[in-house]
Amino acid sequence: MIMVSILFFLSCKKETPFSNMPQSPSGGTPQQDNIMYNAVSDIDGHFYDAVLIGNKVWMIQNLKTTRFANGEEIPMGSVDEVSDELPYRYAPNANSFNIEKYGYLYNWPALMHGESSSGSNPSRVQGVCPQGWHVPSKAEWSQLVTFIGTQSEHQCNGDFNNIAKSLASTSGWQECSKQCAVGNNQSNNNSTHFCAYPAGLGGGNVNSNFGRDAYFWSCSESAVWPELAIDFELDYYSALTYTGYGVVKQNAMAVRCVRD
Repeated sequence: MIMVSILFFLSCKKETPFSNMPQSPSGGTPQQDNIMYNAVSDIDGHFYDAVLIGNKVWMIQNLKTTRFANGEEIPMGSVDEVSDELPYRYAPNANSFNIEKYGYLYNWPALMHGESSSGSNPSRVQGVCPQGWHVPSKAEWSQLVTFIGTQSEHQCNGDFNNIAKSLASTSGWQECSKQCAVGNNQSNNNSTHFCAYPAGLGGGNVNSNFGRDAYFWSCSESAVWPELAIDFELDYYSALTYTGYGVVKQNAMAVRCVRD
């Protein structure tokens, strides 16, 4: 796995194929438990549901567009195509059958679509996201974690740090016997409705930790090494979330967009 450390539609509980739900009789977007059905569609016509967590609306599913919002195609990468300059998308675990559930994994150039890194909250970086939505910054991921940590219903054993299970999907993770870990008793995951699946890390010949870890991009570069970018992670063996790794930009990860 090419990674440098700086700091060191399926069913499961509360996971419904929301995009198949009918719209409200009034024609508006139905809402339940802070979930917004068919909240946004990408240029390819894929609909995404969203959830309100704190004061931000996050996509529930991973992005799976093949084109930028302006219609420009995002090339499909292969084991022989790795770049930190050219945009690529990859099938999770190098298997196209995983795209429907896990979305695509995008490298940094695809994520950003020529825009500059941002550490602001909100980031104001549309990047690969649909119109009206943006790529979260490190600050926005940190805000998400802080908010969830203050909510007792999302804590494991009353610890504000033990919130990874509340974000993780209720299926697909490697089993783990460690108490409060994402992979332990998975049916109790996903109290936030965020539904993070373990799509792993991709990028050419790098296909790592599928079924074990969930990696999501931020649009923030490392403050120490700008050639690296910051991601957000959940691990099957941990109760913690991780924001602050520096990863090389040829890596490919899942994308969750936030409403502007």
